Amino acid sequence: MKKTVSVLVCLLAFMPSAFAASVKAVNVDDRSAIVQWSADQAINKVSFKIECLDDKKLSLTTKQMILPKTDKVGRMRLLLAPDKSYKISVISTQGDVQANLGTVSLKTLPPGKRNSRPAVFSHQLSGTDLALAWGDFPGFVTYRLTVVKKDGTDKRQSGWMDRRKRYKFIKLNQKSDYILKLEGMDKTENIKLIQKKEIKTAG
Repeated sequence: MKKTVSVLVCLLAFMPSAFAASVKAVNVDDRSAIVQWSADQAINKVSFKIECLDDKKLSLTTKQMILPKTDKVGRMRLLLAPDKSYKISVISTQGDVQANLGTVSLKTLPPGKRNSRPAVFSHQLSGTDLALAWGDFPGFVTYRLTVVKKDGTDKRQSGWMDRRKRYKFIKLNQKSDYILKLEGMDKTENIKLIQKKEIKTAG
């Protein structure tokens, strides 16, 4: 009986871990793609199995990469050949156990072609300080930020900004719910709301 148990323990150590995961590709261009993944367990070691369906010479499995931090989500830009079809698998490693988080299929664009990437409005809270960044949204020449508590108090607003695409609000109220708005003005001075977000400060 003791021998049977020891054999089972040895086998379990090398079985694939049970991950609930998803993998997708974004920002696919002629020579690269960003592969994103998420899993129900935090990881920090991954490798990629890259299978080119049009040219087997372009297929490879990358060396294991150690990510900056252990997390349940991640992304990596992979360099590829133009105008080719690929299947890419994300493989995680925990100790001696490897698990395939998932596989995504994609086709790179013809040589010299690029996808137009949408502008992004991002924010980062550090305690009660709120850092913001955004891109050039089509049709707008200048931008303004507004942050206000849900009850209408503590309203703060930036001036209109054209070249600068970063801003920071400092010392917001602790443990408070805020509404954050990014507005844009076009060449005819029409003002429109671009994006609105709800945020909660720490405390």
